Amino acid sequence: MDYKTGEYVIYGNAGICRFDGTESKEFNGEIKKYCKLIPMDYKNSVYYVPSDIIEKKTRRVHTKTEVYNIIDSIPGIKPLWNKNRNERKVLFDTAIKSDNYTGLIGVIKSIHEHKKECQENGSKLTLADQKACRTAEDMLHQEFAVVLGINENEVDDVIAKRIEERKDA
Repeated sequence: MDYKTGEYVIYGNAGICRFDGTESKEFNGEIKKYCKLIPMDYKNSVYYVPSDIIEKKTRRVHTKTEVYNIIDSIPGIKPLWNKNRNERKVLFDTAIKSDNYTGLIGVIKSIHEHKKECQENGSKLTLADQKACRTAEDMLHQEFAVVLGINENEVDDVIAKRIEERKDA
């Protein structure tokens, strides 16, 4: 593990956390070294992750170049849609848990397209679809905002602007 204090990492479903060093802690009579992670959204919380598994449980946030490459790939990413509600839920959950941005964007694209169809025919999105979209967008927005040094509510505009600029180029 070679994280530096203050560095941002992704910790599973907790999202972005700041690495805050290591501490030795005693649990069940055993002293073990733990990495201290402070979640961005819950600054009063702390996760203690055993240092021997930290690299399996975390990853560094993307670089600016990687974020821009992900944004550039968005137009080519196919929506992940399945008409069967149960199969779709599994598909979306798998994409969200995979930490794969192609999958996250596929979920978001699918639900936005389906939302337009729902508006046209007077129906609504299922709660599961709404939740999957919100989760995927939150994950994407949080990391992109941190990496690009912007507010989360600016991420969609940055994405749209970059895609438009690339289309015109």
